[in-house]
Amino acid sequence: PEKSLEPDAWVVGSDAVLLQCEVPDRVNAAVARACAARGIECHLDLGGEERAVSPELLRDCAVVSCNASELERATAGGDGGDGV
Repeated sequence: PEKSLEPDAWVVGSDAVLLQCEVPDRVNAAVARACAARGIECHLDLGGEERAVSPELLRDCAVVSCNASELERATAGGDGGDGV
């Protein structure tokens, strides 16, 4: 059978989903939205690619995991910069 390209189909039947930053932002955001719409817990691992995280993606994630350097990067060094 052919696999669906729709994020809703990817999360059906899941209790939780783990997203990683190596996956393109648009894919993570679509999967997180699908999880939120279905009441599925969504976790985001900030490890991997160094990039900003959109407020929309964070809104749809129940848990965000990171180490100290990832947290500093994600919060723009804690100085109120552009990072989330």
